[in-house]
Amino acid sequence: MANLSFAIAGPTLNLSVTMQIQDADAPRIMAYLAASSYGKVTENVVSNVPDPSWSPGEGETEADRPTMQVQSWVTRDATPEETAQNYAKAVLDSLLAATVSHEQAAAAAAAAASVTPIVPV
Repeated sequence: MANLSFAIAGPTLNLSVTMQIQDADAPRIMAYLAASSYGKVTENVVSNVPDPSWSPGEGETEADRPTMQVQSWVTRDATPEETAQNYAKAVLDSLLAATVSHEQAAAAAAAAASVTPIVPV
């Protein structure tokens, strides 16, 4: 059996929920995640390339050509671990945003309810 789990561990709350799935289903889940945006990683790659503006001086050869750093953003397939981490981070980010949104809606409703109505005398 494979386990899917969610846990909160801290001084005010300690809980863990685990769901078991068949071992054969874990690769299916990973294939689904890998086929989505969770299965891609974009990285900032810095590499050294020969300086195209260099001109050799007297007695210099191509071996003397200086290099320069070039930065590029490269998207590649994520490893299974990166894919799972990307998905978990997205779920947790969504949970945090939903919590704040819920609290904001409750605060707005409470503020609106506290406004004294104006009634004619």
